[in-house]
Amino acid sequence: MKKKLQNHRGAFIICFIFLVIYSLISITNHYLFRTFALDLGMFNHALYSFSKGDSANYLLGVSGIELPYFATHFSPLLILFSPLRYVFGTYTLLVIQIVSIIFGGLGIYKYALKELNGSKLVARILLIQFLSIWGIFSALSFDFHMNVIGVMFLPWFIYFFEKQKAKISLILLACIILSIETMTLWMLFVIVALILKNRASISWKTNKTPFFLLFFTLFSSIIILYFIMPSYQHSNNNLQFEKYIDFGKNPYEIVQFLFSNPLKFLQLFFGNNIDPEYDGIKLETLLMLLFSGGILVVVRPLYLLMLLPVLAQKFMSDEYGMWGINNQYSIEFVPIISLVIIDFIKTFKKLKLIIAIVFMTTSIVATISTINHRKSKWYSNINTNFLHKKHYDSSMKITTVYKAMEQINESDIVSTVSNLAPHLAFRDNIYHFPNIKKANCIVLLKSVEYSYPLSAKDYESEISKLRIDTSFVVKYEDQDLLIFKKKEH
Repeated sequence: MKKKLQNHRGAFIICFIFLVIYSLISITNHYLFRTFALDLGMFNHALYSFSKGDSANYLLGVSGIELPYFATHFSPLLILFSPLRYVFGTYTLLVIQIVSIIFGGLGIYKYALKELNGSKLVARILLIQFLSIWGIFSALSFDFHMNVIGVMFLPWFIYFFEKQKAKISLILLACIILSIETMTLWMLFVIVALILKNRASISWKTNKTPFFLLFFTLFSSIIILYFIMPSYQHSNNNLQFEKYIDFGKNPYEIVQFLFSNPLKFLQLFFGNNIDPEYDGIKLETLLMLLFSGGILVVVRPLYLLMLLPVLAQKFMSDEYGMWGINNQYSIEFVPIISLVIIDFIKTFKKLKLIIAIVFMTTSIVATISTINHRKSKWYSNINTNFLHKKHYDSSMKITTVYKAMEQINESDIVSTVSNLAPHLAFRDNIYHFPNIKKANCIVLLKSVEYSYPLSAKDYESEISKLRIDTSFVVKYEDQDLLIFKKKEH
């Protein structure tokens, strides 16, 4: 065992280097209050509830609407992580996210070794290529998301699928599906593509496992999207489909629209029907995808089948924030890009290393070129650029803020701003300010930089109202932090 580990020392060193880089991005952001109510605060609150054996509720929406947690995201896998919150506190899910990406990278490395006849050097280059793709850096710079966790099981699923390890494949598939509801539809396309790719070794008579996995995924998607989530939402239709109202209210209507209005579908798919200000966002995503290795789907079209549902999820949405390369919305591209490169490289006898280096280089260049400047809106390079001094600076006195927040009891019902919510989410009830509801403690950052969802003027107005509200008293105030407590009667 020790000798086997030593044989792959280079891969582990690469993983450790990226582990440090990812931590410098993600952990630093959380420490400096650059994580948010949506989504880390929401997930931390659910993690807290699950760790106590309670059901979880979604309380941090800016609208103030309260729903069961599974009405917003069907992520039962989060329950398995909940005991770790006693070890890592509010950093728990960020640690899990970083480790899961390294785990996914090792899956790519293992798959490359299998496909490239044990060529360790090329496999290491491809490991670097995978860990350098912009989709990972964008996801790490913005909170925690369960689809990142689910995606990182995919390289291992494909590895064991192609080795015809039925039980392990099923377990990994279940982990993907139970990570978040969007994985079910995506995995239908992935499994169909894998069946077609490996059709020479798959038949109904000799190997039924792939067809069982396909049926399992289809059955899971129907149950989760059409029964479980709507029941939690108290709705006849899954509210998640409302993002695609231009195309239809559900996947069936979307497919119907595609075949009945193909030109209109393409116009909406690649175009911008919201605001001219958002022109070029989709193009930037396509260029990044192609430049990082996605161009190879031209010669390996089965991987295009894997990419299409991800592109559709992004480009068909009426939320322009999903179109671009920001946040977690490109993470599903990451393993597909590396897998298609591996599949392409294995056909060459002498050029494997050169081709691997070329795509590693283009991936790194694509990532670096968009760390500071990108077309996608609402991007802050301070959250991503771990090599810049500003990434580690804050206008607030961070240690003073943490010390002051120690005054807030776990039993307090809190209303707070987005940037503080992930740190205060370990309690039964927490709301997104200006929703106060039954809160007995209101915790605010004084700078209007943290006023979301209010304008700067409205934020200051709300604070002024609280100062003269006779039911609240200022418990703590300094240049950065303001804590109101409800008067006891």
